[in-house]
Amino acid sequence: ITQIQPQVMPYISTAKDMLRNPCKRTEPWPCTPPFTYRHILSLTANGSLFTELVGGQRISGNLDFPEGGLDALMQAAVCEKQIGWRNVTRLLVFSTDAGFHFAGD
Repeated sequence: ITQIQPQVMPYISTAKDMLRNPCKRTEPWPCTPPFTYRHILSLTANGSLFTELVGGQRISGNLDFPEGGLDALMQAAVCEKQIGWRNVTRLLVFSTDAGFHFAGD
């Protein structure tokens, strides 16, 4: 699961050039257009595939420091078929270097 921001101001710039490359003004390389949530891989025992897909993700950018990680966490919790959850106890680990948005902020 990857996540960044809700797709509206004031979280991201809605200028066309910034939607194509939100890191344009701060980084020397292009980054992924902004998105709220992407399902990259269902649960799997294939560690090599996991490493490959996670390593292939590019950063994106936004206008504020908090990120939408809790939205992505919620999606992972409720999208049972897409994630591949079995009928067992679940543990989600979320790691970030950023703060988070509150509902409705």
